[in-house]
Amino acid sequence: MRSLLLLLCACAVAHADDGEAPAPKVRPFHGSIAAGGGAMFGSHDRWAGQAAIDVLPGGAFETWGVTFAARDVTYSPFANAGMATIGVIREAAGARPLLAVFFHADAGVAWGEKTVPVVGGGVKTYLAFVGPLGVALDTTLHLEVNGIDGTHLVLGFGLMAAVIR
Repeated sequence: MRSLLLLLCACAVAHADDGEAPAPKVRPFHGSIAAGGGAMFGSHDRWAGQAAIDVLPGGAFETWGVTFAARDVTYSPFANAGMATIGVIREAAGARPLLAVFFHADAGVAWGEKTVPVVGGGVKTYLAFVGPLGVALDTTLHLEVNGIDGTHLVLGFGLMAAVIR
């Protein structure tokens, strides 16, 4: 009898949801600007400068955005060779606002002895330390297309100071 009474009480207080799921949170605009240097393999110089601007508008674009970068820029003579790229970036993982991991694919031009097209991509990790200040770690692989004999891969490992929003 006690079990039947508990069952009736449970049925009396049980109810179904009204079917409305909570609205998903809209992702806010965020982005970063970074500059620094890196080790390049298959390039003009082993040590080169790099800079990047990443913009993720949020809203309907959610985790997608655009990236602009100058990579493999020679120090001496300054900007005698390098590459400029534009591409798409996607936030792959993160624990915002302190950590974010991105994949990027980009295309652009490399200049130096000749101006040639370049395509590639990589993984970029942002670590924020104090407020919006942090570092960006960027690992990239780009293909510089310069005919049959001149085409080569450029592998880059960059470390940049960053302002992250």
